[in-house]
Formats: sequence, C-alpha cells, structure tokens
Amino acid sequence: REVLVRISTLLGAAVDLGAVWDQFSLYLREILEFDRCVVVSIDNEAQKVNVLYDSHVTRSGRPIGELRTAGDEYDLPGTVAEHVAKLGKGVILNQNSADDLLEEYSGVASQGFNLPFLSNLGVPLSWGGEVVASMFFGNLRRNAYDEGDLEIGERVAAQVSGPIAGAIVRQREVELAEERQRRESAELEAAALAELSETKSNFVGAMSHELKTPLTSIVAFSDILSRDNDKGLEGRALQQIKVIQRNARHLEGMINELLDLSRMESGRFEIAKAPFDFVALMNESLESSQPQFEAMNQSVEFKTDNDVLLVNGDRERLMQVVNNLLSNASKYSPEESDVEVGVNEVDRWLVVEVKDRGPGVPEHNPEGLFEMFHRADNEITRRVPGAGIGLHVSKRIIDEHGGEISLSPRDDGGAVASFRIPIGLTALN
Repeated sequence: REVLVRISTLLGAAVDLGAVWDQFSLYLREILEFDRCVVVSIDNEAQKVNVLYDSHVTRSGRPIGELRTAGDEYDLPGTVAEHVAKLGKGVILNQNSADDLLEEYSGVASQGFNLPFLSNLGVPLSWGGEVVASMFFGNLRRNAYDEGDLEIGERVAAQVSGPIAGAIVRQREVELAEERQRRESAELEAAALAELSETKSNFVGAMSHELKTPLTSIVAFSDILSRDNDKGLEGRALQQIKVIQRNARHLEGMINELLDLSRMESGRFEIAKAPFDFVALMNESLESSQPQFEAMNQSVEFKTDNDVLLVNGDRERLMQVVNNLLSNASKYSPEESDVEVGVNEVDRWLVVEVKDRGPGVPEHNPEGLFEMFHRADNEITRRVPGAGIGLHVSKRIIDEHGGEISLSPRDDGGAVASFRIPIGLTALN
C-alpha cells in the first residue's frame, strides 16, 4: 500500500508519464519483480498497437536485446495485446520455453517479436468502458507470477489508466490535426497543380494552333514548287525543296503530337470507331512513308495473309500509330537496312509488327519508352530528333481500343514494335 501511495503521488504531480517513467519503474520493482515493463496503446479501429513506454533492462542492468521500444508500432491481430483487450482482464503466461508464446499467438510469430521471457503478466488499462491500453511485465525466470502478482498488476493498472488514457487522447488529437493539415496541404497542392496543368495545356494548344497556320503554307508552297518543274528547278535547288518538305512534315507531326497530348491531359481525347479495311490503311501508310525510306536507301517488306482485313476502330488514330512505328523504324535503322512489316488476324485480334535494324530495346525498363518525354539514351537516339511523345500517344490510342502495344528485341538485331487490338466485328460464317 505504501508503494501504491507513492506511485499515486508521483502520477498526480506528473504532467507527462514519460517524464517520470524511470522513477515509476523503480517503484514498481519494489512490489512486482520484472525484467521488462512496457505500456502499449490499442487502436481497435486501425487494428494497431503502439509502444508508449518501455523499460527493458534486467535487474542486473544487463540489456535484454532487440525489443519493440517506445514509438514502435505493430499489428494487433494474433498478439497478447489483442487477447488482453478482448478478455478485459489480466492474464498470466508462464511457459517452459520462450517459443511456447510464438506457437500460441500467430501475430507474435509472424511479426518477428523477440520475447525471451519465460513468465509474462499482462493487464488491461480501461477508460470509459473500453480497453485503451495494456501493461505487460516480462520475467526471465520460470513461474515468476501468480494470482497475487496479477492483483498487484491490476491495481497499478487502475492507477495509471487515467494518465495514460489522457496521453493517448492527446496523441490522437495531435495525429488527427497533423493528418488534417497534410490533407489540406495536399488538396491545395493538387488544386495548384491542376491549375498549372490546365494553363500549360491551354498554352500548348494555343501555340500549336498558331504554329500550324504558317506551317501549312510552308508545306503547301514547297509541294507546289516540287511539282512545278517548268521553272527549271533541278539538282541542288530541287533537293533543298525536298529537305524543306521533309522537315516541315516532321514539324507538323510534332505539332500534332503536342495537340494530342494537350487533348489527353484535358480529357478531350476521343476515339471514334467504325469498320474499315486495315490492309488498305497499311498500304496507304507505307506509300506515304516511302520517301523517308528512300532517303535512307532502306527496303520495306510487307507481309500479310489477307487481301482485306476489316476491323472496328478509329482509322485516323490507328493510321497515326502505324505512321509513328514506321517513322521510328526508319529513323533508328542505319542506311541500306531492311524493315519488315507484318499484319495478320490471330484469334479475332489484329496483330501488327514492325521490325527494324535499330539499336534494339534497353534491357532495363523497356516499358519506360512509352512514358511521356522518355527516350532511350544511346548514341543513335541522341543523333535522331524527337521529343519522346509519339510512343506515349500511340500507347494511349491502343489502350483506348482495348489493345496492347510493346517493344521487344529482334532476334537478329534491332527491335520489334508491335500492337494488337480486338477485331471488334462479328465473325462471318
């Protein structure tokens, strides 16, 4: 009774139990033998346990080893803390081996607790009709605790329940306030980012449209000059006009990609599906890409088992994907190399493959090539112009068709760019 009075006086004068924990532990040792005393809070809603206060030095002053200490958190299910909370009263766990506890409590074993004690005593700390915490005593001796010790433990628990419950409430109020502040900061940051993204999209869209107006004139007049040979244009002059045409179309493609990117970010990117012949699309794309391959003296072989292959999709968008893959195959392949293109139907899927002789596919994170503004870093890609938008836009188009697009190494050197989409039409008998 004298020690309990001293404990009561100590707690009554303390603002924070943590500040007097060491003295509190010394008083406890006068009436209850232990090598470790720990207080944990129990959060039934989150199913978590937090270590509030801990004393884990043996009576000889020798540290026990690595134990959960103040500030640590672990899962409640399958632990002694859960048992005490559900039982609502103290428990005595005397065992022949420290492993006995691991066999009985799955949560203790699965979370890797180091509990070398052969005797354990646990008592609940209740407040407002709810077990809010538990106090545990561990002893390295066998059969160290009996019912008398349990009664002492419960009387101590009754004395510390109020201060500890208050500390838990204050801690949770602090955590809620911090969480509320983090949420408000995140919402403000998200709003600022959304506004910045919208401003950027509007700027990209406006500038792209402004650039297209003079570019259209450049493309149109260079085409007229190229076709009009009555003016005696030949040799170097004609070659220079072709350079203007080629670069103007390259710039036009980049502007269109930027416009698509702007539409994607603003949610205005749409897919309009209708039945069309994909073989005809492929021939059209190859014909328009022929000047690029001829400029590099590259040969293109087109293979398909179908004269006509009807699919349900957005013809313009799928043409954009094919043009991008053919352009990449030419840009990244050396002069006088070969490019193979295949189109087939496999189990009601359209499968398209473009095989080049380029530098291949990076071993690390090949999927990263489909990320916005991402380009493989090698000597060839550094020489080839590009913004790293085409594959990202292509992936979005294929995704919208319910398909898949990928890059893989070509067996005899180079890369294979392929995509597949559902045919989307009922098979004809």
